[in-house]
Amino acid sequence: MELSPGAFCSICVECFTASDSIYSIACGHVFHAQCIKNWKLQSRNCPECRRPFHSMERVFLNVEDDSKIQSHANELKKLRNELHESEKKFANMQKQYTVSEEKVRELKKLRDKLHESEKKFVNMQKQYTASKETVRKLEKQVENVKRNEEALRKKKESKQKENSDMPETCYRMCGDMKTCTLVQDQLGPHLYEDYSDMRTIVEIQDQLLPDPYLDPYLENIEWHYNVVQNVLFRKQPSFIPRNLCAGSIEKQAD
Repeated sequence: MELSPGAFCSICVECFTASDSIYSIACGHVFHAQCIKNWKLQSRNCPECRRPFHSMERVFLNVEDDSKIQSHANELKKLRNELHESEKKFANMQKQYTVSEEKVRELKKLRDKLHESEKKFVNMQKQYTASKETVRKLEKQVENVKRNEEALRKKKESKQKENSDMPETCYRMCGDMKTCTLVQDQLGPHLYEDYSDMRTIVEIQDQLLPDPYLDPYLENIEWHYNVVQNVLFRKQPSFIPRNLCAGSIEKQAD
């Protein structure tokens, strides 16, 4: 017959029965006689509180009736089963907690990666915008270069056309200059005679007193003298009388 289900030996973890020899040590804890004797061979400290002990005394317990003892035993067994189930549930919960904790760490890593990806995406958007603006500027520069090249090409073609026409122009100018030289050579003797007569008139003009009636005629003679002189010596005329210019304008008007 078991004693109270609350009384058991902490060494063998079995309940005391009425037939068991029970011993108490100095700290007050009780054990089976054989259990505490075997323990004493290994250690002199209490299995419960670890206090040292040297002597043991046998104790005698009052035993309840069997029905109460059986009820307590059943309740103890039930509690032990519940404790076992609770320990199993606790172990499962610990496993689930460990798995959940690992998932939380993975989610945190994914969140950090997502944050970094968002930052990189924002930077890439900025770079894309800057690159797009650069491409637009480069396209504009390319268009300007094309326009400049087209203008230079047209200018080059115009210059080439002018250069191709230049030999013919030079040929005509050379022909005109040759004709002028021939005419000048043919008129040279006659012009020289007129030049001598005009030179005599100019020398006489220097000796005469100023006369407003003769000035226009003298200026006309002086201009012809200069023309003949320039033709003879291959120079450009440097003096044109006012009355001759006026006469030329009137002739053009007529």
